[in-house]
Formats: sequence, structure tokens, C-alpha cells
Amino acid sequence: MKRPLIAFVFGVLIALAGVPSGHAGPGHDHKTAPQRFEPSTVITEALDGVIVAVTSGLEPGDRVATQGATLINQVR
Repeated sequence: MKRPLIAFVFGVLIALAGVPSGHAGPGHDHKTAPQRFEPSTVITEALDGVIVAVTSGLEPGDRVATQGATLINQVR
């Protein structure tokens, strides 16, 4: 009888759309001021096809763009 694999991942859960891949690997755009987003590199663990756990690169209080994150790069 096969048993399901259970793994524990500690991190912040965000939508995969909020972690587009760039030249430096997976990253996110965090809000630093009104209408101002700065790119940052993060380390993620995939949970399913929609949600990822960010295990490194986010600080408490960071605001992350999860919708339209790919459009932010087009207006820089």
C-alpha cells in the first residue's frame, strides 16, 4: 500500500503569478512607496500549480504585487 508523502514547508504563501522569473531567477516586486515597486530575488517552493511558498526574500510587512506583476516590468 502506497502512503502519501507529507512534507512541511515554512514560508509565506503567495500566488505563483506574483513570482515571475527574471534574469536573476524567481523574484517578486515589493511595494516601497505609492505607485513604486522594486524587484527582489526570492527562494520559493512550489506547492501546486497556483500557490508557492516563499521561504526566503520576504520580510514581515512587505507588500507583494500578485496580479499584473509581469506588467510592472513593462513600465520600468
